[in-house]
Amino acid sequence: MDLDLGLVANFLVLVEEMHYGRAAVRLHMSSSALTKRVQRLERQLGVPLVERDSTGVLAVTSAGRRFAIAAEPLMAQAVAARESARAAPARYTLRVGMPAGGGAILGQFDMTRIARTSAVASPRPGWCFRTFPFPS
Repeated sequence: MDLDLGLVANFLVLVEEMHYGRAAVRLHMSSSALTKRVQRLERQLGVPLVERDSTGVLAVTSAGRRFAIAAEPLMAQAVAARESARAAPARYTLRVGMPAGGGAILGQFDMTRIARTSAVASPRPGWCFRTFPFPS
């Protein structure tokens, strides 16, 4: 199932405002555009989310309430994923090279401990330490 997160975000604003007109103002769109977006979300989900009346006042259905509760953490996770993708990469990366066949020798060392010790010895922001298991 495809779920348009923009529609979900619009629906959550509508639930907060409990009024199409106020929600539309917050979202910088017309009430009819918001109505169409909520209807599209209802089609995607296959259930009615709101009960409408002619004045723009609404009641959220039980399915709508359940969806809103489940959608809050979904939207928070989507925002976190977007921010993670946009985050600047680490300024410094420590790369360790070794000749072919050196894995057997390095496998004898606790690379995690070495990385921690290095981080404590040189606590520069943005340093990135990664450990990789070596084959025995």
